[in-house]
Amino acid sequence: MTTTQFEKMNKSEKWLLIVNAALSVTIVVVFFYFVPNGLDTTDAAFNILNAKYPHLDPANVSSYELYTSFLLQVSQYNVLVFRLIAISLFFIVSLILIYQVAGYFLGNLASDHRALLFSSLLPAAASGLVAFYRIRSLSPSYNWLDMIGIMLAAIGLIKAATCCRNHQDNIGLEKSVVSQLAICAVLVGLGGVLSFLAKPTSAALLAVSAVFWVSASDLRHRIILFSSIAFVSAVTFLTGHVFLFEGGPAMYFAKLQEGLVYAQVLGGGNEVGTIFENLYEDLVHILRKSVNKLRITSIVAVIIVLTFFVFRRFSFRKYFAYSFAAVSILAFAEFFLRFGVDQNTTGFELFSLAAVIGLFVLLSFGKFLILREIRFEALDLRFLLLAAFLVMLSISYTFGTNTGAVDKMIEAFLMFGICFIVCAEYARVRFAQIGSTAAAGLVVSLFGCLILYDTVRQPHRLQFPLTEQTVPVSFFGLNGGLKVDRLTASYVNGLQQTAVDNGWKPGMFLVDLSGRSPGASVFLGAEFLTKPWLLGGYPGSSNFAVKALSEAPRSDLEAAWILTAPKGRIQIPADALARLDLEFPSGYQQVGGFLSNSGEFQLLWRPTHHRKTPK
Repeated sequence: MTTTQFEKMNKSEKWLLIVNAALSVTIVVVFFYFVPNGLDTTDAAFNILNAKYPHLDPANVSSYELYTSFLLQVSQYNVLVFRLIAISLFFIVSLILIYQVAGYFLGNLASDHRALLFSSLLPAAASGLVAFYRIRSLSPSYNWLDMIGIMLAAIGLIKAATCCRNHQDNIGLEKSVVSQLAICAVLVGLGGVLSFLAKPTSAALLAVSAVFWVSASDLRHRIILFSSIAFVSAVTFLTGHVFLFEGGPAMYFAKLQEGLVYAQVLGGGNEVGTIFENLYEDLVHILRKSVNKLRITSIVAVIIVLTFFVFRRFSFRKYFAYSFAAVSILAFAEFFLRFGVDQNTTGFELFSLAAVIGLFVLLSFGKFLILREIRFEALDLRFLLLAAFLVMLSISYTFGTNTGAVDKMIEAFLMFGICFIVCAEYARVRFAQIGSTAAAGLVVSLFGCLILYDTVRQPHRLQFPLTEQTVPVSFFGLNGGLKVDRLTASYVNGLQQTAVDNGWKPGMFLVDLSGRSPGASVFLGAEFLTKPWLLGGYPGSSNFAVKALSEAPRSDLEAAWILTAPKGRIQIPADALARLDLEFPSGYQQVGGFLSNSGEFQLLWRPTHHRKTPK
């Protein structure tokens, strides 16, 4: 009877693996339990509006709403099911990715090796899920489609490299191998196009990452065949999208051009120079944060590495195993301590934990490989390529953002988690570090628990913990409902009741000048004019609003109700309406005032000079 790899493990490794699996399942179950709780009235509401009315915005660089709209239709316009479908798709694709990573790293080893490594990688999928949704914008967004595209491209690239390595002796003879490569190339093309349609800047760096992987991995032996099929597939998918959903190339390019004009008017910092400047500032910021938040760990890690470099008589295997465990435990202890004290923990602090431990690992391995002068083996190259590729993918996801690239990199923790566990598996296989893979899985699991705890305790852009988001609310024009806190529920119910009492019907137009969020449009089932969110707080917010509203049909603009926030911090001044020749406030009736869930006072106005029946 053949002994399985699990049976060969010692008792400690088995228990660690079981604990990791239990923690991973717990993280996922708790996360899904809280899916109905809370509504971010900024990004989440914006994404719901875009999915509900995908063709109302004629000027947009991103086309993600055409695909999230399909999910909303599949969900029968149920906002909760809409969330669940998107989250489930994300998690399933991440599981497929870690399965392909396990296959690539282990090569032709027995299937139980692959199953064991897949089980060890489960914490990366669970923690990656909660990290991606750390900001609590659960409705599928352009970031969601971008990450799906990146993962699909990564699956195709890694699977193709695995296929080339496993059949390198007869790859030119087997048609089945060529067929597998073709399917992988098509998947890469699809993933690249989805990423481009969601976030073009991200797709650009994804292309660079793909070129690196194809050129450096075993795929280089079939680089022309694979690259040709991937390129043709991408062009085919993009062409199909343009003709099926955008009305042809002329309309699509006009949409892109106009979208760039809107971005320039808003002044959101999306220029190329600004992107790199922000990235540099973020990197400097995170170094300061890392030293500040993990001072003791950083000092100890540096001392250990320097000692290791100076004294060569230490046994690497024992030294690395004990010192790595010490640094990891110390980092988590210090992080837990500061985590409990600091009520404003962000992605910087979370990322700094991985940065300190990861830097220690790289320095230790670098010293071992360089100063010990060991023979460089195929496994070493495989590990280094995979680690570099995963890091490049995480950077691709954040590249181009104007809201803190390094801070948002925590949303791509799936890649870092996989990299960390693969690093430990490399140490186990290459240097006989027993238990390192299971220990790394535990570290990643605890990291996921931290993120989940932070999300439940202090959800991003929500005023109260998820445990207090318990009051059911429904939205006009949508099925199902979500659970919110009492303050938000009071705002939603008061806004809806007042609007209905004064003749509001779902499908009417609403101009939201609060600048803070498009949440009121979601609650009232309103249609928007040109842009779903008139963003406040930017240098060109007022000009942005005037430009957007001026391009709407005049009859629709005059029929629209108005929502203002007279003392709002980022409100759009009412004089924007005067620039549009609207008689505000003389031509409108104030029908109610409300305290929004963000704490600002808002006023709802209906036109008295023009009434239009909704479609």
